[in-house]
Amino acid sequence: MSSGKNDRVRIISGTWKGRRIPILTNANIRPTGDRVKTTLFNWLNFDIADAQTLDLFAGTGALGLEALSRGAAHTTFVERDRRVVRQIQKVCLQLDIDTARIRIVNADAIVWLKSQRINWDIVFVDPPFKELSYYKKVLANVEPRLKEEGLVYVECSKRETIEIAGFEIWKQSTMGEVRTMLLRREY
Repeated sequence: MSSGKNDRVRIISGTWKGRRIPILTNANIRPTGDRVKTTLFNWLNFDIADAQTLDLFAGTGALGLEALSRGAAHTTFVERDRRVVRQIQKVCLQLDIDTARIRIVNADAIVWLKSQRINWDIVFVDPPFKELSYYKKVLANVEPRLKEEGLVYVECSKRETIEIAGFEIWKQSTMGEVRTMLLRREY
C-alpha cells in the first residue's frame, strides 16, 4: 500500500475530524467520497447521536467510523474480505476506539444478517455495484432488524434500478456516478 493522499478516505466531522483512513490498494473497495458522506451525514444529523449502526459491506469502514466520530453509540462492521477486516481492526486500534463501541465481523453480509436478532437504528448498505442481486436480499433481511424509526442508507450506481420493496425513499441524491438513498419502512 502506498501512502498517497488518494489511497485514503477522510473522516469529515466529529471526534476524529480530518483523520485519514488507509485503503487497501489491492482490495476491491470503492470508498464513499467526501461529498456523498457529507450529504448522508447532513441527512442523518439528528439521528446519529447514540444510534446503533450497522456498516454492511464495510470496505474501509468509513461510514461506520464517521457515524462513531459523530456520536453513534455502537457500530457493527461486516466485511467478507479477511484482509479488509484486519485493516478495519487496525484503524480502530489507531483511533483508540473503545471496544465496547464496535464489533467487527468477517462474514458474508446476507448469511450473517439472517442469523441476527439485534435491531439497529441506522444501516449502511453499500455493496459492490456489480452485485445487483445483493440489494434485494440485503434489504429483505435488514427490514426486520430495523428499530421502529430505523433508517437504511443505500448507495448504488446511478445507472441501475434496485428493488426497495418494504421501504420508501425518504431522501435521495445523485453525485457523479453514484445514487444515494435514505430509506425508511413503508407503513
